[in-house]
Amino acid sequence: EIAERIINPARLPEFDRPGFLSELNGIAEDSFLHNTLEGYLGALLIYHQLAEEILKLLIYDAQFLIQLRVYPMPIRFQQRRRQMFGSILEELESTLDFELKTEIIEYARGLNERRIRLVHGLTRESSAENIAEDVRWVRSCFELLFGCFSKAHQSFQQQFKAEQSRRDWGAEVS
Repeated sequence: EIAERIINPARLPEFDRPGFLSELNGIAEDSFLHNTLEGYLGALLIYHQLAEEILKLLIYDAQFLIQLRVYPMPIRFQQRRRQMFGSILEELESTLDFELKTEIIEYARGLNERRIRLVHGLTRESSAENIAEDVRWVRSCFELLFGCFSKAHQSFQQQFKAEQSRRDWGAEVS
């Protein structure tokens, strides 16, 4: 299966629904720009979910690269369902090192901690402006996370291309 995946660009790790995720990002931006409490909270939840998708894709990138590097030895990774953000973050922390991994983990952790504090302490906030300030911080953090993710994912894609030329994968499929 690894040989089939590496020769077929459509089977390389990528977002399952990139168009919808892009649409969600647009909704988060629009919600944020409404400058309302409900807009800020909606944006917060969407940024958090998008960050989760980013972390999952980086895990898939790392796992696929490991599978390529140990080939022809088989290695399988357990596909976990319904993981919480913290568990996904721990899984990413425990995989191989890659470009900007430390920064990605730092931004994701900060985003998650701020979301937890906001959502679970919503009634303890002193004003809507405090919430808006926190969500502005989350938005900035998400933008930094996305920038680092884009570079890391692109680096994985380049490594996959290098692996494609490392051997005759077509002969492996036959």
